[in-house]
Amino acid sequence: MGSSRVYYVERQRLTAADLRAEQEYLAGLDERHNLNQHAPGVVRGLRVGRDERGRLVVEPGVAVDAYGRELLLAEPLTLQLESPRVDVWLLYCLRPLRPRQPGRVPCSDENAPRWREDAHVLVEEVEDNQPPSAPADGAVFLGRLSPPPPDPPPDPPPAPDVAYTSVRGREVKDPGARASMQVGPRTGRDQTAFAVSVADDAGNTTRRLALERRAGNVIEGTVELLDYRASATISLFENTLRLLVEAKRPGPSGQQIQFSAVEKMEGQSEIAELAFLNYSREPGLPPSEEMTVVRKSTKLEEELKAFNQTSRLVRLDIVSRVQPSKEKAEREDIAQMKMRVDRESKARDDRQVALSGAGGTLEFDELPKPEKEAGNKFKPRGCYGDRAAADEPPELEAPMGLSFRPVAEPPEGQPLPRVYVAKVPDGERTIEQLRVDLGEKKDADETDRFAVRRSKPPGPDVKDWLTICGTCAITIPAVDGGTTILPVGLQVFGTIEQAPIRPDHTDPDFTSRLVAAWLEGLRSTVDASTVVVITIEQPPRIIESGKLWSYTLRLSNTGDAPVTAEKVLETLFVGSSTIPSNLPALPNIPGKNHVDKTVDHAGADLPEGEIQVEVTASGKINNFPWWRSGPEPPLPIKVVLPPTVDFSDVPESVPPNLAWSHTFEAINNSESSLTLLSATLTESTNAGPSIRSLLNRTIDLNGGEAHEFIPATHPNGMQETFDYEFKVQYRWEDGVTRVFTQTHEIVVAPQLAVAINAPASITRGTDWSFTLRLENVNVADGLVQVKSLKLRLRPPNNSSFMDIDGVTPLDLDPGESFTTLAINGPRVNTSDTQVTLEIQAVYEHGGRDWQPPVFTQLINVTEPTPP
Repeated sequence: MGSSRVYYVERQRLTAADLRAEQEYLAGLDERHNLNQHAPGVVRGLRVGRDERGRLVVEPGVAVDAYGRELLLAEPLTLQLESPRVDVWLLYCLRPLRPRQPGRVPCSDENAPRWREDAHVLVEEVEDNQPPSAPADGAVFLGRLSPPPPDPPPDPPPAPDVAYTSVRGREVKDPGARASMQVGPRTGRDQTAFAVSVADDAGNTTRRLALERRAGNVIEGTVELLDYRASATISLFENTLRLLVEAKRPGPSGQQIQFSAVEKMEGQSEIAELAFLNYSREPGLPPSEEMTVVRKSTKLEEELKAFNQTSRLVRLDIVSRVQPSKEKAEREDIAQMKMRVDRESKARDDRQVALSGAGGTLEFDELPKPEKEAGNKFKPRGCYGDRAAADEPPELEAPMGLSFRPVAEPPEGQPLPRVYVAKVPDGERTIEQLRVDLGEKKDADETDRFAVRRSKPPGPDVKDWLTICGTCAITIPAVDGGTTILPVGLQVFGTIEQAPIRPDHTDPDFTSRLVAAWLEGLRSTVDASTVVVITIEQPPRIIESGKLWSYTLRLSNTGDAPVTAEKVLETLFVGSSTIPSNLPALPNIPGKNHVDKTVDHAGADLPEGEIQVEVTASGKINNFPWWRSGPEPPLPIKVVLPPTVDFSDVPESVPPNLAWSHTFEAINNSESSLTLLSATLTESTNAGPSIRSLLNRTIDLNGGEAHEFIPATHPNGMQETFDYEFKVQYRWEDGVTRVFTQTHEIVVAPQLAVAINAPASITRGTDWSFTLRLENVNVADGLVQVKSLKLRLRPPNNSSFMDIDGVTPLDLDPGESFTTLAINGPRVNTSDTQVTLEIQAVYEHGGRDWQPPVFTQLINVTEPTPP
C-alpha cells in the first residue's frame, strides 16, 4: 500500500481533506524514515541530572519513538519527585492548541482546529529490582533515579541502560565510492561486526578497520595515536624508591600539572610529602592534591591504590623499590640521627616538576580470569618476563590479546643524551646521519651543549675543537699562537648552503622558486609590458628587525584593454641573498585603472642595514602574455634593530608594606639614532590603576647608547599583588612613532616567617633560653638568605639590639625551615613583671636586602623562690 500525495493544479478548490492529506503525507515521510532507518531512542540531550541550583531536571533534547515520531523537549524540565526510586519516560503527545471545551485531558485524540506536537515527561514509581515497563506504546526510557547507597554500599543491581537511537542500515557508502562503513555481519557466517573500507588512488577498496564478533580486532595501515598521558618519574629516599606520576586526564591538560616532593623526618621514620598542583583551566579538576608516602611501610601498595581511587589529578605506580641490607640500614639510621640535631625538617628536592607528554599510549584493561577447569588452560602469545616470544610460553590462566616481542636491552651507560642514527633519502640513495639532540633551544643559553675536544687527559692543555651552545651557535675556538689546531678529518667551510628544495607543492620555497623560474622563462621570450606599471605606495622608510611591516602594492593599467595578473612574485634583496615569496593573484585590472594589494610581512629576523623590494608580475592582455617588474629601481628600505628595555632590576616578589624601588634602562641596539618621547608606568591594584611618568623630557639616543629612567619608588610599599605595564614611545628618523610595551606581575607576600619559641615565664635574675624557627614562606620561587639576626628585651626602653651568633648566614629554599639551637636570653634585673622579646631580622631576596617588622613575644617575669 503506497502513500497518497495531493497534486495541485491552478484554480483548484482546496478542502480540509486536501490539506489534511498534505500534512499526513509529509508526516509520514519523516516517520517512515525514522522507523525504517533508525532504532527508537534518544537522539541528543535528554539527560536526567541536576542543574546549578541542585534541582533534578531533564535537559532539552530530541528522541524518536517506536512509531518513528519525533519527541522534542525544547526547554529544561524540573522534576518533582514523591518517591526515592522512579523511572523517567518521554512520551509523544498531541495536544489541542485551543480546546473547544474546558477541562479536556492534556493529550486527546479528539479533533480540534489546531494541534501541537510535543514531548511529555512521565515519572513512575518502581521497586528495587523491577525492570522498566513502558507506561504507553512508544515511550522512550530516559533513566532511573535511585536514592544514594548506604556506606559501605552493598552490590546494587545494575541500573537499566538508557535507549539511544542507532542506524538500522547495514552499510553506509560514500556516493563517490571512496569509503564505506559496514554495520553488522553481511551473512550468517560473517564474523565482522563493524568494518570501515577505503579506496586508494586506483579505486581499489581495502579494508582498514574490522571489529569481529569473536573479540578480534584488525587494523590495516598506519595507526596514529592522537592523545597521550603526561607523566614523570620521581626518585625518593636516595633512589631506593622510584614512582611513576601519570596524569589521569589525557592530552595537554596533563602537562599543566606540576608536583613537588619534600623528604622529612617524622619521629623515627623518614617520609616524603608529595604535592600536586593543577595549573590548567579545565573545569572539574581540583587545584591541588597532597599525599604522604612512608619509606619503610609494608602497605605502600595499598596506600597508592587508595590514593589512585580518590585522586582526580594523577595516579602513582611503583617503578622500582630497593630494600637496603641490614648493615646499610644501621648506617643510615646513625646518619639520620646526626642529621636531626640541627634541623627539624630537610627538603631533599622541593622543586616543582611539570609532567611531560611523550607520544601516545594504548591502555588495556585486565582480562577477567576464566573459571578453572581441569586440564583446560590457555597458552598466551607474546612476551613472558625475560623469555622471548619464540620460546615455549608457560601455561597461564588468562588469554593474552596482544602479540609482541621484547625490545633489545639498552647498552650499559649513555655517553651522550639522545644520540641516534637516522636514515634519510638523498636523491635516489639513502644515507645515514649521526644526529645529536641538544635539548630545547633557549634564547639566552650560551652554555656549551656539545663539544669536541683534543684527545688528551683533562688538564690545562685541553682545548676545544668545536662547541655548540644552547643558541645553536657553532664555535671553533682552538687557536694556539695564531695557528688553528684542528682535528684530523674535520673540515670547516666558510659558507652555509641551502639544501636542495624538494618538489612539494605545500612548501612555499618550492612554489616561489617555481614561479621565479616561470617568470625568468617569460622574460627571455617576451618583452616587458609597456601598459602595466608596478609601484609601491606608502612604503616604510624604516622597519625593525623581527617586527611586522607592510606596504601597498599597486598595479596600474595605462592601456584600454583589461589586464589579468595571474602570477605575482616578490623578491627581497638582503645583502648578497635573495628571498622570493609568492603573492596571491590580483583581480582583473580594467583599462585606465589600477588595483591595490596590501602585502604583510611577519616579524622575520633581518640583518641591520638595507634591503630592496622588487615585485614581478605576469598575466595576459587579450590572451597575449605579459610581464613587468617594479618599482624601478627596486625600493630601498632601512632595517634597524629594535630597542630593548632592561628589566633586570624589577623584582618578582616583594614583602608587604616595605619600601622599595626599581629602575628601567632603554638600550638602542641599532647603529641609527632614535628619540625617546615618553615613558609611563601603570600599576593596577584593586583600588584602580596608578599612572606615573618616568620621562620628563625627550631623550636622543645614538647607536649603542642607553638611558636610565627615573626610578619607580614605593616609599610605603605595596599591600597586594599587582600588575604593571611599562610603555615607551620612541621615534626613528622616519618620523613614525613606535611603542614598546612590557607587562609584568609582582607578587606581594611575606617571604620570611620567624616563630619565637620562648618560655611563657622566666625567673628574675636567672638564666633562660629560647629557640627560633625560620621559614621561607615566599609563594614565588626564590632563595631567602638570612644575613642578620638580633634580639633585645623591653623594658628597659633604652636597650639596644644584640647580635645572635652562630645562625647567620642561612640559606632557605622555598618552603624550607630551620630551627636554631638554644639561644641564651638576657637576664631580667628590673622590677617589671612582663617583658617583650623582640627579634630583628635582615634577609636578602631577589638581590635586595629586606628588614621586616620586629617579631615579638610577651614573657611573664616571676620572683625567685626563697632559699
